[in-house]
Amino acid sequence: MSVPTPPGNPGPAPGLARDDEDTRGSRSRGGSSVAPGRTQTRPSARAARETGRIQTRGATARPGGRDRARSAASDTLYGTSTQGLTNARTRIVGDRTGFRADLVIVVVRLWRSVTRTVSGWARIASGVVTPVGWVVLVLTPVCLVAGYLLGWVELVAVGFALLVLLCLATLYAVGRSSFTIALDLPHRRVAVGDVAIGRVTVSNPTRRRVLGVTVEIPIGQGLAEISLPGLRAGDSIDDEFSVPTQRRGVIPVGPVRTVRGDPIGLVRRELDWTGMIELFVHPEPSGSPRRAPA
Repeated sequence: MSVPTPPGNPGPAPGLARDDEDTRGSRSRGGSSVAPGRTQTRPSARAARETGRIQTRGATARPGGRDRARSAASDTLYGTSTQGLTNARTRIVGDRTGFRADLVIVVVRLWRSVTRTVSGWARIASGVVTPVGWVVLVLTPVCLVAGYLLGWVELVAVGFALLVLLCLATLYAVGRSSFTIALDLPHRRVAVGDVAIGRVTVSNPTRRRVLGVTVEIPIGQGLAEISLPGLRAGDSIDDEFSVPTQRRGVIPVGPVRTVRGDPIGLVRRELDWTGMIELFVHPEPSGSPRRAPA
């Protein structure tokens, strides 16, 4: 049933009537009504708290993210990342752990120590054992093994004889010499054809007797060899040698070295005792008689 509109009060405009209907419909559905063209200026307290929490989290996370990105970029540019760093364990077993990895590490370290020790002894033996000694050292186990496998008693006897020789040669090479040796050239400059004499002094400063030793003195391209007897406690001995001066030039004399070895020549141990001395041989002056240096 329609209500007549008074003649002095015109009805609402068509647009406003529709707006009122929409407003009433929204209210009936339980929603909030907002007039068209207006914004909501008062949000609820819960929405404000949620908004502030989200903003706070964003403000806290963004600087950290930038720092992590900056650190990663710095590691990439300057190589400070720990990803490429390795040690002995990682080079051997990588990232593996457990009993097997530990066992591999122990075996590798033990093998390296044994190899280092054997190489050190081999280096020392290479300077002491002569070529004849190396041949005997190889033949000894060959004779013993072949003799026992083939049942040759003679070959086994040869192997044991070579083993005894090696043991005796080792005793000759082991030990230290307790004496002192000095080298002297009275004249460092001579003329061609003059007599040049060198002197070697061997002393025993200990309280016990020392055995005789062979002394070698390199002279230019030659070699002077002197066999010195044993010395009692506190004794000393001098021995002289001549230096050839037939040609002008500089002749190196020394260093004096002692040689210890077995009579067969399986081992030879050399030890330097002095430095090298240079002898200058000058041309003979013309018109002057040849004389020995005073």
